Parts: sequence; structure tokens; C-alpha cells
Amino acid sequence: MPEFEVFSEQIRAARALVRMSQDELVELSGVSIATIRRLEARDGPLPKRSSSGEKIIEVLEGAGVVFTPSDKQKGQGVRLAKLGQSPSAWRQNL
Repeated sequence: MPEFEVFSEQIRAARALVRMSQDELVELSGVSIATIRRLEARDGPLPKRSSSGEKIIEVLEGAGVVFTPSDKQKGQGVRLAKLGQSPSAWRQNL
């Protein structure tokens, strides 16, 4: 779990990066589709102490996503953990 704020925009980008559907995220995280849709629809940081947010981040990190913080020069983002990683490599672990 990152030590910095994770934004809903990062969740959407992370899911797209590893080609994971909302339905797959529901299955892997145990978070309801309504909650995922609500979190992804909002702008800005996820609510603090959100167990749903923590579960979603854990699944996406397990799929090979790295969440990156913003700094004075760059905004927050996401990237794959390994060079040359196939975006859908996480499917092999199901």
C-alpha cells in the first residue's frame, strides 16, 4: 500500500494499464461493482481509511502496477512494475 495519497484517476489508469475490467476487479477484490464505479467516477484522492480502496490497490499492485506519487515537477501516475512485463500477465496467476 503506498505511503501517499492515491487518486481515483490512478485507479482508472491502473486498471486500463493491466487490461482489467471492473468485473474482474470486483471478483479479485471482493469490492462491490457499485463501490468501484463510485470510486472511479469521483475526482481526486481516494477517501482516507477506505478499506475498499486498500483492497483495490492491493489487487492492482498484485497485478504488477506501481502507483507513483506527485512531486514538484510531475503529477501522480502508474506504471508497470517490471520492464517488458505483459500488461495482462496477472491473468496467469488466476
